[in-house]
Amino acid sequence: MSQVKILILAAFPIYFIALWCFILWLIALAGGWKKLSGHYRQLGDFQGQILRMQSARLNWSNYSNILRIGLSERGLYMSPMVLFRPFHPPLLIPWEEIEAEPFQQALWRGYRLRFRSVPGVRLELYQGTFQQVLDFLEGYPDRLHIDKPERKRY
Repeated sequence: MSQVKILILAAFPIYFIALWCFILWLIALAGGWKKLSGHYRQLGDFQGQILRMQSARLNWSNYSNILRIGLSERGLYMSPMVLFRPFHPPLLIPWEEIEAEPFQQALWRGYRLRFRSVPGVRLELYQGTFQQVLDFLEGYPDRLHIDKPERKRY
């Protein structure tokens, strides 16, 4: 094998890892995870109920089946799978910081969450995932502010 081929084979993993990290950094920046981590970074282990393989949309970034969403009396926990964790530290957002409103798009319904300390960042959860959040919160009334949809008048 020529030295050029050996060099290419040796450099490819480094190139791939660097490209992967750059893409994850862009996703965290565009989606708002970086802003959220400035306010809500979770240090230490999370204690609570975990929903694995969840999907969400954070501003411009889609997190399809890679999120661990946790529920505790302290707040909403979010962490991506290990492979997607660079530039995405675990978050724990207190319930008092979250406002939710229902929304509907062409193919799916869900809830849009906004954060009081981080305006401009929105998290969209599918209806099924958000229903599990609501089921958990039945034991903790007044932890989450949910705007009721306005009725359309015809």
